[in-house]
Amino acid sequence: MDYKTLEGSFTLGYERKRTTKQLGKFGVGGTLGCLNMASEKLTITRDKSGKILARKYDLQQVKKKDCWGTTPLTVTEEMEFLFNSYMGEKGTGTVITLSRFDRRSFSLLKSNLVKRLTNYCSSIYCEKIASGDLKIFIDNQEVESKDPLYWYHPDVIKVIDEVIPGTNCRLRMVNLKNVKLARGALIDSQGGYFFRCNRLIKGRVNNDDNWSKTWTKDPNHRWVRWGVYFDGDEDINMGVTYDKSDINPCQSMADKIQQLVNPH
Repeated sequence: MDYKTLEGSFTLGYERKRTTKQLGKFGVGGTLGCLNMASEKLTITRDKSGKILARKYDLQQVKKKDCWGTTPLTVTEEMEFLFNSYMGEKGTGTVITLSRFDRRSFSLLKSNLVKRLTNYCSSIYCEKIASGDLKIFIDNQEVESKDPLYWYHPDVIKVIDEVIPGTNCRLRMVNLKNVKLARGALIDSQGGYFFRCNRLIKGRVNNDDNWSKTWTKDPNHRWVRWGVYFDGDEDINMGVTYDKSDINPCQSMADKIQQLVNPH
């Protein structure tokens, strides 16, 4: 990020150019997500020019001044070393560190924080982790994928893998009868899962009224699960909420999904 973009990354609703395949959209997650956990956030970034920049927020200073604000920092040798350890000496990108996990919404116990973060990342980013596109380490332990479809498991039976007609969405359906890891909660976990930019935003669609015609969980179908994968250019048709945590697809999209899922 350049100086302007770095400053904007701490501002709610900051408009930033992104492609439909990138996750960010509304300029709120990077700020609210951190504020929910930590009293201090440090962002270190380097753009194509090679210059390293740093900026932080400190809630103690916010309370003292009684107004929201962030502070540009002089990059220290320690910051540069930290950045290079992740991105390399010539790499571009951004490193964010959080400290003082004393927000009331989180337990002060480190073990609870690690457990909650691990469970969240292993589920929400399951597709990215399972495909090898992303590695996440929490407390020096690599996070494993909890992909409900087990798409990359060698024993999975792949029933469907095709583009939904007239869209840029892909639908996958699997049979998990040969996957031993999938033995638990088979009936409750069957149904549909929705991934935006390979990030899980809605899961276990089965007896929901909006999806009853598409999928009703049944003991005879305990091994079956399906997933819809789409990019940001399908947000309108998929009815993605402002915080990208739910969907309400238009009728034509729901019908197309139903036509693919029901025959199987």
